Amino acid sequence: MTEDLLDPLRNDDDQDDEPRIDARAIAKRASGVRPTSRVPQQTDVSEPPGYEDPTAGGARFLSHLLTRSPFLDYFCQVAEASYQGKNAEPKVRKAQQDHKALFRFCVTADMVLRVIVAVLILVLIVAVAFKTLWPLTGSGG
Repeated sequence: MTEDLLDPLRNDDDQDDEPRIDARAIAKRASGVRPTSRVPQQTDVSEPPGYEDPTAGGARFLSHLLTRSPFLDYFCQVAEASYQGKNAEPKVRKAQQDHKALFRFCVTADMVLRVIVAVLILVLIVAVAFKTLWPLTGSGG
């Protein structure tokens, strides 16, 4: 029944409209092809708009250290992986209700970390000031 239908992809005619090229002729023509000697250059990846490198300047780096909250970030990451849904906010609220002790620990640990970083910064400033001023006041003799 389907033998009478013509297949547009198949050419059953005895005559070929265009000559067929065998694989050896293609290989002979392609033997002169060589890879290019030029290495493609990697394009620069542009930063997203409003991006500031936190390590670019000293003050920005210190500000970045004081604004980070790695424990709460980890809590949010676990909450997003543990609960179903599209939005992260309801997942984090649900995890906060289900795991109150862990949430309190993460908030407290972040605050302690910020206090430690702030104290270290202040100690460093005082040490630099002391070392700078000590030779001026101590070399009286």
